[in-house]
Formats: sequence, C-alpha cells, structure tokens
Amino acid sequence: MTVLPERDNTVAHDYDNPGYRVWCAGHAAALDEFLTVDAAAVGALPDPWTLTGLRAAIALARNRFPDRAAVLAEENRMVIDRLGRFVGEVFVRRFDGCWCNVLDTAPAEAEVWPMIRCGGYLAGISPHCEAELAIVEGRPDGPAATRRGIVAELYASVAAKHSASTTADRLSKPTAAAGEHVGVPGT
Repeated sequence: MTVLPERDNTVAHDYDNPGYRVWCAGHAAALDEFLTVDAAAVGALPDPWTLTGLRAAIALARNRFPDRAAVLAEENRMVIDRLGRFVGEVFVRRFDGCWCNVLDTAPAEAEVWPMIRCGGYLAGISPHCEAELAIVEGRPDGPAATRRGIVAELYASVAAKHSASTTADRLSKPTAAAGEHVGVPGT
C-alpha cells in the first residue's frame, strides 16, 4: 500500500517573505480582536465559522462602512484586514483550506497578498478583496448585487467543489471487507 504524505496546510516558500511571516504571526490575535471587538455579535454565535457567521460579519461591515471610500480609508484598513482574515479563515476551516502569499496576483507595491487555497477548488481566493466587494455590493459605484451576495455565492461554489472532491476522494480509496485490516501489511 502506498502511504500518501499528510496534507501541508502551508506553502513553504511563502515563509521566505518576512512580511508574510509577520502577517501570519499576528493572525490569531487579529481574529480574536475581530470576534471580540469589531464583530462581537459574530463571535457570540455558537459557531462563527459558518455561512451564517460570514453573512453576519458582512452585514455588520456594511452598516459600519457606508461606501467604497470608507472601505478604502486608511483609518479603516486594520478593521478591513481583520474582516478579510475572518472571511478567509471560514474557508480554511470549512473547506480544507490553507493560507498562502500569492504576489503574482497582488498590486505592484504589495509585499504581502494573503490568499486561500481550498480542497477541490482550483482558483485562489482573495478573502480581503471578497470582503471589500461584499461591503459595497449593490451600492452606487459598487459591483452589481448578486442573488445571495458575493461571499455567499463564493461559499456555495467552494462548498460544491469541495464536496465533489472529497466524495471522489473517498470513492477512490479502497475499503476493507468485513474483518480485514487495511494499510498494515500481513494483517
């Protein structure tokens, strides 16, 4: 039997970037601040790492930031960063995701561009961009509103791809007949 290596939840070369290492080092504290200060109602949910939590976080942000200028204002960048981290972390926790630093899709001046890769979903997800778009979706000078909302549509798409991927993965693994042991030679 071939033993596959455990799935790595990091992308090793990303840690060569000192800015990304700093960003990662502050991740847990930023999420804690988001759930206790910025969006305490989301943090009070029985499980904030769900579509319900995403919708609640976006609704709070839409109330707090009335337009694109407020989303992009320098004084709001840290709150928007924490919201983006939360959005990304929901995808990481729900869909076998991992954070990575993808500079080839970043603005020219960016040294850090955190993105998510999820199991079964081929495209990278930029949670900070998704969060910013969701806040201004359907508002003047914002993107057109989608039926369920940009983040909810993305969640549904990733969930479908992830489910198909994990189902296919389970079906491709051999199963043991009753009483047989799998994976240990000679048993």
